[in-house]
Amino acid sequence: MTNLHVICQHKMNWIKLENGLFETGEWTVAGNTADELKHTRGRVFLHEKQKEKAWHGGVVLDWRPSPKDSKRKIFTYRVDGPFRSICPGNWSREVAIVRE
Repeated sequence: MTNLHVICQHKMNWIKLENGLFETGEWTVAGNTADELKHTRGRVFLHEKQKEKAWHGGVVLDWRPSPKDSKRKIFTYRVDGPFRSICPGNWSREVAIVRE
């Protein structure tokens, strides 16, 4: 499974949609990695800082390219269980991709 950890200040670059769905801000993630997250039901975790527990997250249901920059992706997700965890991988600025 692939998980995506992102630096996202509490409730910034984050939207609560209808029907228990949420949407992240725009993150630089390769298209094949975004597809992998969607198809393996990977999870996204939103952190204030790299060494802090996530404040929100869930299973990735879909993604779409940013209207401003196609290299950046917006992920739709649903809370599906515990998300208050620390990223076990290595960060690259604002993003960490962890494959288990």
